[in-house]
Amino acid sequence: LYLIDQLTDSNSNLFKLLEKVDFVIHPLVNPDGYEFTFNFYRLWRKTRSRNGVNCSGVDANRNYDFHWHEVGSSNNKCDETYHGPKAFSEKEATISGDLMNEVKENCKFFLSFHSYGNYILYPYGYKYESPENVQDNDDVARAGRDAILEATGTNYTIGGTSNTLYLA
Repeated sequence: LYLIDQLTDSNSNLFKLLEKVDFVIHPLVNPDGYEFTFNFYRLWRKTRSRNGVNCSGVDANRNYDFHWHEVGSSNNKCDETYHGPKAFSEKEATISGDLMNEVKENCKFFLSFHSYGNYILYPYGYKYESPENVQDNDDVARAGRDAILEATGTNYTIGGTSNTLYLA
């Protein structure tokens, strides 16, 4: 009820924010993979497409055309980080990529949720350098981490993808 009150009260901060900002929510990019996590393997991360071998799927996160098939991905179809036979070979990556291209001119912030660990990561993943606005990224990540910690008691590690985890 609190959220409904905030959405309908023209004096609330949330209402005012929604008057100024468009939110694009793509709730589930990999439904087949998500379904698989409930029935077979909880940490499954790939799509469920067939590879022509005894292994299934492509890591959709590594299937975009930006720095495709560079560091942090695998040619081995059975690896969790298999990037696919070509960029955008997976419909999941294609649909998501099309949506990002549609909104990119006006996009000020992009957030993607994954379930593989308690991390809030920001650019870059494909190189060790940080973007010019690294401090802005870090400030937003810290605010998010602090809010999650306060609400749930769960702590998240924050940082640039390549420096916090690995090149990807």
